[in-house]
Amino acid sequence: MDDNKKEPGQKNPLGPVGRQVATNVSLLRTARGWSRSELSERVASLGRNIPQLGIARIETGARRVDADDLVALAVAFGVGPTALLFPHSGAPDELPEIARLIEEMRRDRRTESD
Repeated sequence: MDDNKKEPGQKNPLGPVGRQVATNVSLLRTARGWSRSELSERVASLGRNIPQLGIARIETGARRVDADDLVALAVAFGVGPTALLFPHSGAPDELPEIARLIEEMRRDRRTESD
């Protein structure tokens, strides 16, 4: 059976982007030395309630991350949402390569318009 297909009554399995978000949340949290409880509190201070167990489930792929969760997690980490969506190129707190390229393109456009 194809990994992306589901049986009637089953939840949709996480796809590659969902799995990457789970990995990146875990990598960024660990790189900052935060516990799951601390990340939960930081996200809650932004108005989004994700309990400690919810963070654990996100990191293991047992809980999906919706758009509101994604933005709150990104703000808590101090990164853009794309930093949670794409693979990292090395260090756990480094922005993904695609996000770096987008930022370079933005700078180039600003420089050209000056």
